[in-house]
Amino acid sequence: GHGTGLPAEQAADQGVHVIIGSHPHVLQPMDRLIGKDGNETVVAYSLGNFISDQIGIERLTGLMMEVTIKKVVDVDDTVTISIDSPKAELIYTYSKYGRNFKVYPYYRLDNTLLPNYMNYYEYYKGIVSSRYPELVWGLTGA
Repeated sequence: GHGTGLPAEQAADQGVHVIIGSHPHVLQPMDRLIGKDGNETVVAYSLGNFISDQIGIERLTGLMMEVTIKKVVDVDDTVTISIDSPKAELIYTYSKYGRNFKVYPYYRLDNTLLPNYMNYYEYYKGIVSSRYPELVWGLTGA
């Protein structure tokens, strides 16, 4: 809850609408916070790696996001900003012998590229959406 002094909560209370983190090299849960003024803040604490040569599936798996930011100005100049249905897609870095890197969305993987990929897909999807169960999976046009 609020009052814990966490930076994401402080930012939400200041009116920030989207926070995207990336340092830990592994996926972390996404979250939705409500600031003091009632605004919604979408938080991705860590997108993991977009492309990686690190060891471990957890470091070869990352996340792409799509966020639609909607701004409405009423006749009395009241401004309302909302985040419409954030979307996410898991990605995986594939390489052979540390060369020819390719980044695949998980839905384009098969068991040749990543054995048991569906189990990993469900596992990492569970981590990302653990605090945000209504998160939409799949990007527009993908």
